[in-house]
Amino acid sequence: MTRKTLLTIKPVMILLMLLFTFLSCELVEDETIEESQQEEEYNLEELQGNWIRVGGNNPINNGMTIEVLENQGTVINPVESGFEKNDIKWLNIRSTSEMNFEYKELGSDSNYYPSLLFFQEDDTLRVDVNHSGAGNYQKWIRLE
Repeated sequence: MTRKTLLTIKPVMILLMLLFTFLSCELVEDETIEESQQEEEYNLEELQGNWIRVGGNNPINNGMTIEVLENQGTVINPVESGFEKNDIKWLNIRSTSEMNFEYKELGSDSNYYPSLLFFQEDDTLRVDVNHSGAGNYQKWIRLE
């Protein structure tokens, strides 16, 4: 090979090595995103179904039932709570870890408040609403 041919081949090889490096980084990033999405979907599966409120610091809401479908909880029986059937009580639920979630809680004043939901192994949910007042602490159990 001549010196001119070698000088032409060297930049092409460097370019190919950089291209392969870049493509391999993209694949790892895509796999990480997919794993994260699968973990969130798995965690949300644990919340799917019907829940009844059995405790908290606003007892008039005890007995209310909610149905969780995908990432929201809809009131299916408001009892004497003041909420309406089909109100979205829990909005945009997303997992923050295996057993913990964050979401927006519909308050009795029709505003949504940032909230945390803690899933317990005995099929109970503990809710902590980031707002002072009645209803900022709740306990829910799964309906069979």
